[in-house]
Amino acid sequence: MIQCETLLIMYPEVNGIIAGNDSMAAGAQAVLLATGRIDVIVVGMDGSYDVIESIMESEIDATMMLPVFEMVTQAAIQADRYLRTGSTDMPEKQFIDMVLITPENACKYAAFVPNGKSSCP
Repeated sequence: MIQCETLLIMYPEVNGIIAGNDSMAAGAQAVLLATGRIDVIVVGMDGSYDVIESIMESEIDATMMLPVFEMVTQAAIQADRYLRTGSTDMPEKQFIDMVLITPENACKYAAFVPNGKSSCP
């Protein structure tokens, strides 16, 4: 949190913080609330329960979540294919889109995974 305070002193015109993880986003949000800077957009990265709750309470603006379930599913499918055929028929490097969790869709996620809800109130 000291780093965030220092950055706000050095760069008072800052209007957004993209944190390396949700814990850092929560710390930045605490500093911003303590200093009255409710105008600064805060985005985390993880999809943690606490930050999803904070998003639904209109405190943190968003978080980004790696779709771990999809990654594991694809890994299992490709491992099975490789063991059966000797090839995955897939490129070595593959991309899976991250999920942006915002106030509009936060109720569909809980602690790093989708919770099965199809809509938010």
